[in-house]
Amino acid sequence: DLQHKLIHNGFNLLKEDGTGVMVYSTCSLSIQQNEDVVRWLLEKESRAFIIPIPIHCMLFPKSKENENGGSSGDEIRQKQHNMVSEGFIK
Repeated sequence: DLQHKLIHNGFNLLKEDGTGVMVYSTCSLSIQQNEDVVRWLLEKESRAFIIPIPIHCMLFPKSKENENGGSSGDEIRQKQHNMVSEGFIK
Protein backbone atom coordinates (compact mmCIF):
# COMPACT_ATOMS: atom_id res chain seq x y z
CA ASP A 1 0.00 0.00 0.00
CA LEU A 2 1.04 3.64 -0.41
CA GLN A 3 2.01 4.26 3.23
CA HIS A 4 4.24 1.17 3.21
CA LYS A 5 5.95 2.35 0.02
CA LEU A 6 6.47 5.86 1.42
CA ILE A 7 7.98 4.76 4.72
CA HIS A 8 10.14 2.09 3.06
CA ASN A 9 11.47 4.48 0.41
CA GLY A 10 12.19 7.09 3.08
CA PHE A 11 13.99 4.52 5.22
CA ASN A 12 16.11 3.41 2.26
CA LEU A 13 17.22 7.02 1.70
CA LEU A 14 18.77 7.25 5.18
CA LYS A 15 22.53 7.12 5.50
CA GLU A 16 23.74 3.54 5.82
CA ASP A 17 26.23 4.46 8.56
CA GLY A 18 23.41 4.67 11.10
CA THR A 19 23.50 8.44 11.52
CA GLY A 20 20.24 9.08 9.65
CA VAL A 21 17.00 9.68 11.54
CA MET A 22 13.50 9.49 10.11
CA VAL A 23 10.37 10.95 11.67
CA TYR A 24 7.18 9.34 10.42
CA SER A 25 4.33 11.81 10.76
CA THR A 26 0.90 11.76 9.16
CA CYS A 27 -2.26 13.84 9.21
CA SER A 28 -4.28 10.69 9.91
CA LEU A 29 -5.39 9.43 13.30
CA SER A 30 -5.85 5.93 11.89
CA ILE A 31 -3.87 3.21 13.62
CA GLN A 32 -3.63 1.43 10.25
CA GLN A 33 -1.84 4.44 8.72
CA ASN A 34 0.34 5.17 11.74
CA GLU A 35 1.34 2.52 14.29
CA ASP A 36 0.65 -0.39 11.92
CA VAL A 37 2.85 1.14 9.20
CA VAL A 38 5.71 1.71 11.65
CA ARG A 39 5.27 -1.82 13.00
CA TRP A 40 5.43 -3.13 9.40
CA LEU A 41 8.73 -1.30 8.79
CA LEU A 42 10.20 -2.59 12.06
CA GLU A 43 9.33 -6.16 11.05
CA LYS A 44 10.66 -5.74 7.49
CA GLU A 45 13.92 -3.89 8.20
CA SER A 46 16.26 -5.28 10.86
CA ARG A 47 18.16 -1.95 10.97
CA ALA A 48 14.98 0.00 11.84
CA PHE A 49 14.27 0.87 15.47
CA ILE A 50 12.38 3.46 17.50
CA ILE A 51 14.24 6.14 19.42
CA PRO A 52 12.10 7.18 22.40
CA ILE A 53 11.60 10.93 22.67
CA PRO A 54 12.50 12.24 26.15
CA ILE A 55 9.45 13.75 27.83
CA HIS A 56 11.16 17.14 28.30
CA CYS A 57 11.63 17.44 24.50
CA MET A 58 7.96 16.99 23.65
CA LEU A 59 5.54 19.71 22.70
CA PHE A 60 2.65 17.42 23.62
CA PRO A 61 2.28 14.76 26.33
CA LYS A 62 2.76 11.11 25.37
CA SER A 63 -0.36 9.15 24.58
CA LYS A 64 -1.77 7.34 27.59
CA GLU A 65 -4.50 5.58 25.67
CA ASN A 66 -4.31 2.12 24.22
CA GLU A 67 -6.68 2.46 21.29
CA ASN A 68 -7.41 -1.00 19.88
CA GLY A 69 -3.95 -2.11 20.99
CA GLY A 70 -2.36 0.55 18.79
CA SER A 71 -0.76 2.92 21.24
CA SER A 72 2.66 1.67 22.32
CA GLY A 73 3.61 4.79 24.27
CA ASP A 74 6.40 5.62 21.80
CA GLU A 75 4.24 7.90 19.70
CA ILE A 76 2.71 11.31 20.26
CA ARG A 77 -1.01 11.42 19.49
CA GLN A 78 -3.13 14.54 19.73
CA LYS A 79 -6.84 14.63 19.02
CA GLN A 80 -9.01 17.62 18.25
CA HIS A 81 -10.42 17.87 21.79
CA ASN A 82 -6.86 18.36 23.13
CA MET A 83 -5.89 21.20 20.78
CA VAL A 84 -7.30 23.55 18.15
CA SER A 85 -6.85 21.13 15.27
CA GLU A 86 -8.33 18.01 13.72
CA GLY A 87 -5.61 15.91 15.33
CA PHE A 88 -1.92 15.13 15.26
CA ILE A 89 0.26 12.04 15.53
CA LYS A 90 4.01 11.84 15.26
